[in-house]
Amino acid sequence: MVVWNVERLLYPNGSRLARALNKTAASGWDFAAYRQKIDAIAAMLVAVCPEAVPAIVILIEVENAAIVRDLIDATGWQTLVDVVPADERVTGYDVCVLYDSRQICSHRDAASYSIGNRYSTRDIVDVTFDLAPAGSLRLIALHWASRKMSNAEPLRIAAAWFCYDLVERIMKYPREDLFDRDGEPHLPPRAQLASRWATPLVIVGDFNDNPWDTSVRLVGNASYDQVNSLRMPRFPTIPGTKGIAAYLSLRPRLFNPTWSLSTSSAPPGSLRYNGDWYLFDQFLLSPGLVKDTVPRFVAGSLSIQAPRTITMASGKTRAITDKNFGPIGFDSTRSAGVSDHLPLIADFEW
Repeated sequence: MVVWNVERLLYPNGSRLARALNKTAASGWDFAAYRQKIDAIAAMLVAVCPEAVPAIVILIEVENAAIVRDLIDATGWQTLVDVVPADERVTGYDVCVLYDSRQICSHRDAASYSIGNRYSTRDIVDVTFDLAPAGSLRLIALHWASRKMSNAEPLRIAAAWFCYDLVERIMKYPREDLFDRDGEPHLPPRAQLASRWATPLVIVGDFNDNPWDTSVRLVGNASYDQVNSLRMPRFPTIPGTKGIAAYLSLRPRLFNPTWSLSTSSAPPGSLRYNGDWYLFDQFLLSPGLVKDTVPRFVAGSLSIQAPRTITMASGKTRAITDKNFGPIGFDSTRSAGVSDHLPLIADFEW
């Protein structure tokens, strides 16, 4: 699985979103620059995934379906499917979710949410992948409010609570399912409660906060402590409304393997600003993905991809990172850089 913020990849037609982000012909963002960036992104993806098409690709800051088609053509990964939620009304994608139809049977229940950012774009995409015969995988891909915005931290906190509510409804039975039509309480058997708690769930994207920041830790008490995250809660055996109240008080826990990358030297973050490294791009995992069942996260597989250069389809070499392995933002005038973020890759088995 790949997650990468590709930095303001907008279609060069002067859309309202492009104008708001100063990505117009007057600023140098024309079809020639767009084509150059598409080719650079494709070359980077192929360079970091040289052996096979990734099962899932999450790209952040992508404007629309036309761009996705151009990227698929540029990579040659024609088996990728673009997840588009039904009846979606947005001015742009932002969060783009793709999957390989040869490795994943299908997708269902896709939904997107715009939760108060400046633009009517996808802040969150929620989708379930069918992995027959290995069951299913729930994925939440997200992009939270940029630190460049004024007063953005409250927006990230609000987004964290929104995501946590999704996690609760995925890993626990909601209150309305615990009472029948007459209002009589009905708590499912412990085996069913445990099965739901172990739902394979991965939350990925650009949080615009580090793993130790308040917003990220709000999402399922996301922690570096894998043992604590895996610990199964004591499901109540008390009958009636007291048992339901005890069950509803349980709080899901998620494991954040991204935390460990902060002590790495190759490099210790997915972006660098004013000499400091940040780990804004992250993976959060439910207990059901860290156990010896399938699907499962492959321990130790998470990495930040920071090649010094890539080889373009034309055969030319393009600089991707600086001498400190910091990502170089796209520059069409000197044929350097791709994005101000580096991609993260993790392996999953099913």
